[in-house]
Amino acid sequence: MLRKLKLMLRGTAPDRDLAAVEQWATQRQARVRRLREPSGLVAEWALGLQTWRLEWGPTQRPYIQGSELRLGAELGLAKDLQVLLLERGLADALEKTVFDEIVEGVQTRIDTDTPQEMRWLVMLPRLDGTQMRELRQHWVGLASAPPWLALWLAGPLGAALAGLPAALPEGQQLLWQLNKGRLSMRTRGEGLDAAALEALAATFECALREAVRVSAELREPGPGQSTMPAAWPRTGLGDMPPR
Repeated sequence: MLRKLKLMLRGTAPDRDLAAVEQWATQRQARVRRLREPSGLVAEWALGLQTWRLEWGPTQRPYIQGSELRLGAELGLAKDLQVLLLERGLADALEKTVFDEIVEGVQTRIDTDTPQEMRWLVMLPRLDGTQMRELRQHWVGLASAPPWLALWLAGPLGAALAGLPAALPEGQQLLWQLNKGRLSMRTRGEGLDAAALEALAATFECALREAVRVSAELREPGPGQSTMPAAWPRTGLGDMPPR
């Protein structure tokens, strides 16, 4: 079902949206490169010593229709730290899809064709409403190390995420993923104006800074203790193949 859905939703990037993203990225002083096959672009920025990348083009995921906007950066964090943060509407839709695949399809395991982030929905511990605080209305958070995620969301990033939905088109679905030291964000790429793109970029840069800060803080927990993910019980996800 997922493979069929992916083929149905995969498409080409509308030229007007591509031009708008290119203009915004250029004005934001990015290094921009157009792609012909498939139609899209790549833009890169430096944030201090950190470089992060924007990709815009046809979707790579069955749950995103049309074009897709992807933001990503290599952070060099603990390889066994796995984090998933989803807009609530997207989380509900993906959970239903996973339920249909496993329960109604009478499957005993999740198929490897299922995107990794969808498999994580049923494997990673989830933060409860108390831990998510004001974010619980719009976001669902899961992590192999819940204390890391809670601390990541407790600072400036939490405030940025709380205000992000108001800066985006109504119903815009987003997914954040941290895996093997890489932070990425995915969302539908069509219909995003310069203000929405700037809000996403600013939030992503905040997420990068906060991820580095939180990991640095957890490396210095005090004598004889460690709060880094490697010191906590493993979830068994580290051996799962990437998607």
